[in-house]
Amino acid sequence: LDLIDQQKTNSNSKRTVFIFGNVHFPGEYPLTSKMNLSDIIKASGGLKEATYNSEIEITRRDVSGKKASFSNKLASSVSESDLEIELRPGDTVTVKQIKKEIITVEVTGEVHFNGTYPITEYQTLRELIERSGGLTQFASPKGAVFQRQSLKNSEIKRFSEAQDELRRKILLSSNAGGLGEKSLDSNAIQMLTSLVGMDNGGGEALGRLVIDLEGILNGTVPDIILEDGDMIHVPRLQQTVTVIGEVFAPNTHLFSESLTLNDYINQSGGSNVYADEESIYLIKSDGSIIPSTKFSGGSFFRSRDNFIQPGDTIVVPLLVTPFSGIKATTEITQIIYQMALAAAAVNSFTN
Repeated sequence: LDLIDQQKTNSNSKRTVFIFGNVHFPGEYPLTSKMNLSDIIKASGGLKEATYNSEIEITRRDVSGKKASFSNKLASSVSESDLEIELRPGDTVTVKQIKKEIITVEVTGEVHFNGTYPITEYQTLRELIERSGGLTQFASPKGAVFQRQSLKNSEIKRFSEAQDELRRKILLSSNAGGLGEKSLDSNAIQMLTSLVGMDNGGGEALGRLVIDLEGILNGTVPDIILEDGDMIHVPRLQQTVTVIGEVFAPNTHLFSESLTLNDYINQSGGSNVYADEESIYLIKSDGSIIPSTKFSGGSFFRSRDNFIQPGDTIVVPLLVTPFSGIKATTEITQIIYQMALAAAAVNSFTN
């Protein structure tokens, strides 16, 4: 009799069901007589907020010989007949949750309704512009600035990696001995250490994504699926060209079709002794960059093509050379300098 009672006890202990997902107390529960879906939901504390009521999954295991097969059945918590589905030992109930995070993007500038907008999953940029009332008659879609947090993070990571590489180079060069390089003195090490400790040159990482807003709105180029934290600024129609970098008087000038790139640089005082005249480049109002090699004649100064448009920024970069054979100094100096220039260029678009 004791053996029979023990077998009954073991049999009863295996009569359990499971419930997981969007309920207050998920876990394993004993299977009572004629227990149904409604009973297990009540036993687990009930459904939580944002439950997908139309689709509750019941997974059932059937053992045949040495193999077990699984079958899924979908039920609804709003259907009385589904709630009366009787459960079997080993059944697993899964209650699904609808995403409830609020995803927002910000739109500013020449749209009718500036502000922060909550968006649904997979909403696009064109839909956002439509929700914000569309562009005003003074908008410059070619100059739209689109910023994304994930791209900002990538820029910061690249800068951090360059700093780490420079630290390694400083360590190796300070004990150059058999490396074939002249070791650094204390003054040089102090200068380089201060460079490593710099931020991104005073400018925040931009995370800018170059887009063709005009093409997106008229359907000629693919739309962009928005992400949480995206920012879009549509500037006013531009009438100016900005010159920044290694010139004597960085400035903004009224656009004229008769002026060349060289003319704009001369109006800013011309290049100074620190300028890298072979690497001058143009930042278009949409954020794309055109180097001097892309223009006819192979040089900005020999080209007379009308490639400059209102809203463009001419950048005269700094001439950078490796410091005492440490090539990493070139990269990190360029990163610091270019991030600062890029921030200045965007400010010229958005102000």
